[in-house]
Amino acid sequence: MAEDSFSERPRKRPRHLLPTPAPTVMHDRPSYREDFQTAIVCALSLEYDAVSLLFDEFWDRNGEQYGRASGDTNHYRTGRIGKHDVVLALLPNMGKAAAAGAAASFRSSYPNVKITLLVGICGGAPNTGTTELLLGDVVISKMILQHDLGRQYHDQLIPKDTDDDRLGRPTKDIRGLIAILETDSGKECVRQSAARHLIRLQETAVRKQCSYDYRYPGSTEDELFASTYQHKHREPQSCTCCNEKIPTYCAEAAQTTCIQLGCDKGQLVRRERLERKRNLEPEAAQSPEIFVGRIASGGAVMKSSEHRDQIAKLYNAIAFEMEGAGIWDEMPCIIIKGICDYADSHKSKVWQPFAAATAAAVTKAILERYTPTDKRPSATRNTELGEKDNRGYLKDLYKTDPRHDKTRIEQAKGGLLVDSYRWVLDNDDFRRWRDDGESKLLWITGDPGKGKTMLVCGIINELTSKSDSSLLSFFFCQATNRSINNATAVLRGLVYLLVDQQPSLISHVQKKYDAAGNPLFRNENAWVALSEIFTDILEDPGLPSTHLVIDALDECVEGLNLLLDLVVQTSSVYSNIKWIVSSRNWPSIGKHLGTTAQKARLSLELNEESVSTAVTTYIRFKVEELAKRNEYHNMTRDTVEHYLSTNAHGTFLWVALVCQELANTLEWELEDLLRTFPPGLDALYRQMMDQINSSRHAKLLQRILAVVAVVYRPITLDELPVVLDIPCRASGNDRALTEIIGLCGSFLTLRERTISFVHQSVKDFLLEQAEIFPSGFEDIHHTIFSRSLRAMQKTLRRDIYSLGAPGFSIDKVTPPNPDPLAAVRYSCVYWINHLRDCDLMNTNQDLQDGKSIDAFLREKYLYWLEALSLLKGVSEGVASMLVLERLFEVSSY
Repeated sequence: MAEDSFSERPRKRPRHLLPTPAPTVMHDRPSYREDFQTAIVCALSLEYDAVSLLFDEFWDRNGEQYGRASGDTNHYRTGRIGKHDVVLALLPNMGKAAAAGAAASFRSSYPNVKITLLVGICGGAPNTGTTELLLGDVVISKMILQHDLGRQYHDQLIPKDTDDDRLGRPTKDIRGLIAILETDSGKECVRQSAARHLIRLQETAVRKQCSYDYRYPGSTEDELFASTYQHKHREPQSCTCCNEKIPTYCAEAAQTTCIQLGCDKGQLVRRERLERKRNLEPEAAQSPEIFVGRIASGGAVMKSSEHRDQIAKLYNAIAFEMEGAGIWDEMPCIIIKGICDYADSHKSKVWQPFAAATAAAVTKAILERYTPTDKRPSATRNTELGEKDNRGYLKDLYKTDPRHDKTRIEQAKGGLLVDSYRWVLDNDDFRRWRDDGESKLLWITGDPGKGKTMLVCGIINELTSKSDSSLLSFFFCQATNRSINNATAVLRGLVYLLVDQQPSLISHVQKKYDAAGNPLFRNENAWVALSEIFTDILEDPGLPSTHLVIDALDECVEGLNLLLDLVVQTSSVYSNIKWIVSSRNWPSIGKHLGTTAQKARLSLELNEESVSTAVTTYIRFKVEELAKRNEYHNMTRDTVEHYLSTNAHGTFLWVALVCQELANTLEWELEDLLRTFPPGLDALYRQMMDQINSSRHAKLLQRILAVVAVVYRPITLDELPVVLDIPCRASGNDRALTEIIGLCGSFLTLRERTISFVHQSVKDFLLEQAEIFPSGFEDIHHTIFSRSLRAMQKTLRRDIYSLGAPGFSIDKVTPPNPDPLAAVRYSCVYWINHLRDCDLMNTNQDLQDGKSIDAFLREKYLYWLEALSLLKGVSEGVASMLVLERLFEVSSY
């Protein structure tokens, strides 16, 4: 690290660079892809990561929320930077071709983008203009030029310069923005703002332990050699390439540093601005200068100082890059790039992360100066207030996006393996359902861990890939999550996907919504209203052939009979509707579905040979993963594969759990450990439980498993220390909490800070284990209730988000960071539910005058209601208050 780097100089920050506290800002989450007007494109991962660090929030933390247009192969992140909703894309490769292809796809998915910022790193042209360009400075495009477009002769390239060959002018909107950036005042505002954003980016990167070091390398690392001085081997080094009178390219020299080659520091160009930088404090020295001008774009990295100077002089170019020409004519574009080298043979990668950081910081500063256009068409204010946009209906209908649930499930299970489900496409029962117009319902059954959910995911993929105009709506039930474990949630999800795919169907939602408003989907009559909306949609004459899929009916813990009745009725009445449902082999479900004559059943147990073959394929895949990760010898790999194949008994989950246990096992101890895993899920669970019971942390781990088994939705790392007595040195320590969760064997999984069971069968098993409930379920409920009440009593206060003035939509509130409600989110919503499920004697004591509940309601009732509003849990709060009222009535007798 150079002398003036951050790590070796005191951090005295100039006042104008001090980050200002970010107020709580209220923003609407976009409803559709068409709402996005701003795009950022990066060519390298370090550029992409740098930009990501300056997003104020992401809209897609739980998966890609907005989807893509058909044929679009780009992958996007969406979020907010300041007042702009931004879609961020990483190119698959460097260069013009990749950029042009990505830009074309980009427009198909995000047609309303008004400005695209191509952000990253570039090579600078130091010998143009009167002001010195230094490494880390940022260039902004006024025009883009294809410097390699022309006719190559033996001594020079003659560029094509006709109107047809030139890239187009920027839009008027972008030209106006560039004009502002060329003014002294505009440039100074961006420069000062960028300096603050750069500091924030660097501090965030350190705090998050990012892969790249975005700190300032120091002015002593900024070296510009004379244009005629080549990066090559020196005498007496024998190198035929480098020792010719006119040196040719030397691959070895190109991969060697200037220090290793002994490049003469006497050939460095003296620069006054660089000298002045050395007298500044580090954070002032790192502040980038901003240059607006012509940028040369070509199909290859510029690594020749002589060609650099020729092209820079010919075109009056200030920088060189590779992607701009591909995007410029496809999308309204500004190129913003940090200078990481001088486009000569003395290239190194030392400055690349910092240059990416300065470009990202300037990008955010520019967006602060750029005003987006109104998203809605112009209309009178009365008209705007009187009309309800279709997106509002979808927004209130939204409970979960089943497409995101599908992605989450697949990722949690290690990805969807095509060969593990392809067999079903040739299965007679499936083909009969697919091809026979009279077969309306397919029921897929199987024991726990047999791969029903992943089979359904595969079927959904196959139905989605069909080129016809049919619709597909689906839902994944999950018993451990109250937001997706009930019949009302299933209907909301199915209707949401249907309306999202065919917007004309929104009229059926609108009819009922306009009369009732948001409570339509949340009150006690939500099922009735939604089932009527669903039926109206199925009767719509414009509805094409439609496939409806529900996975894990057995995990629908509330309203299952209502849901089964609806499936049976609609499968019998509507000729253009076909259903697929899956569940365990429950006779009660079979009895319900058996009332329709148009049902086919696909039993995984009756297709044992096909399932076993699929499991064998899965085993081969998992073992190959283990072998690569742990560098197994072939004999070890074969041993593992043979044991798994012999003992799996057609159960995917058993294979996944054993492989998870083997993941961190040393090769020399693997064979002995392997033989300790018994065949069958219950036997494996019993062994895992025995290991926990014999652990020195047994009591703590048993309590964690008990809490996770009885909570009404999966809890987070922030919430765990509130509902459970965690050792003080672990509470609030994410690393320690993660390690503790890891000690629970393979029962639990941690994904994006949320703790859940790896499978519903784990919860079923644990609920029968007396050792984790020594005093019964009621005692665990009382512990969660009492600890929640104490935490809320301590945490809740007036205006906890410092909003100042009430009166605006809760959808516009952005939680501050850190969120003061993060630890008590679960407690605020569910403390009364746990009180209800306590032992009656304990409940009566808590409900007495002067006791804990009485004190809480007298002191914190209004603050609790405020918290529920901020957590969008008012409807749950109303239901809880009714429960509490009944409990008070019972206790008074």
